[in-house]
Amino acid sequence: MTGGERDGDGTAAPEGERDDDRTEAPGEVACGRCGVAAPTSARFCASCGAEIAVDAGDPERRRLTVLFVDLSGYTTLTERLDPEDVRAVTNDLFAMVTATVERWGGRVDNYQGDGAMAVFGDRVAREDDPERAVRAAIDIDAGVAALRPDVAGREPLALTVHS
Repeated sequence: MTGGERDGDGTAAPEGERDDDRTEAPGEVACGRCGVAAPTSARFCASCGAEIAVDAGDPERRRLTVLFVDLSGYTTLTERLDPEDVRAVTNDLFAMVTATVERWGGRVDNYQGDGAMAVFGDRVAREDDPERAVRAAIDIDAGVAALRPDVAGREPLALTVHS
């Protein structure tokens, strides 16, 4: 700090001194750029806008349940339908999968091609996460029946899900 600047408590700091002894209240972390206290849940500093880096400390070990969903019949679908129709069916699938997984307390982690990966127990661990994933898979399998497209008078395509 140079003369005239203020330290963390607002008082003038003598030239050449820094206030490195700033303390945060429990549940708060200091911004690495400006030193203003921010809640640990904050991603950015409210004062200067810098990203807040929170030390995760020791990592917590958790059991996760992972659900993979893959649309079978996708190659046939892409061969028989226009690209716009394939995209519409895929978007409907992803929307249904996301809603179902969230309804059972999981979270879709990523989508790849015609599939998705969902996790249960990463944010909130529950004793019955494996059962929730199985129930989500059953509901997704049932929901795919509604996605069997009959586009522009073509015969319905047999779509199923592997999970």
